[in-house]
Amino acid sequence: MDWMALWTALIATVVSFGEMLSKYERKVIGDILNRYLLIYLGINGLFAFGAYHLLPSIADLVLKPEQAELVRNHAGWHVFVSAFGYLVLVRTKLFTVKDTPIGIDTLYTTFANYCLRHTNTMIRNRQNADLEAVYQKFGSSLNRVGGEGGNG
Repeated sequence: MDWMALWTALIATVVSFGEMLSKYERKVIGDILNRYLLIYLGINGLFAFGAYHLLPSIADLVLKPEQAELVRNHAGWHVFVSAFGYLVLVRTKLFTVKDTPIGIDTLYTTFANYCLRHTNTMIRNRQNADLEAVYQKFGSSLNRVGGEGGNG
């Protein structure tokens, strides 16, 4: 088992989770923690894991020579660059067809948007359920107050 690759995936997952927490900072943590977030984090960890294994082969193409040497010779730098640099690899477009970029970015963005859309839906559903509970509890009181005052 390659422990450094697992550390890379773990760091990327934690960074992605921090990104989600900052995006939804005003929401309840229970709304954010759902299966779609786990899918999103898993995808990020998987891409970082892949970047860890791919980086030594492409280091000369994407890094300066002294940085490429650091990545090849020091496990810590290899983990750091892979954990934080995998999104650069993910966001690359391999080619463009009629103004539509095609590449890993297409898959990554599709999965990320899917997960974020469902997380937003779950948050809205919870908010609606909370409002419904409040209305059920206090609705009759609100109707009486509104009905007694009349319009004028």
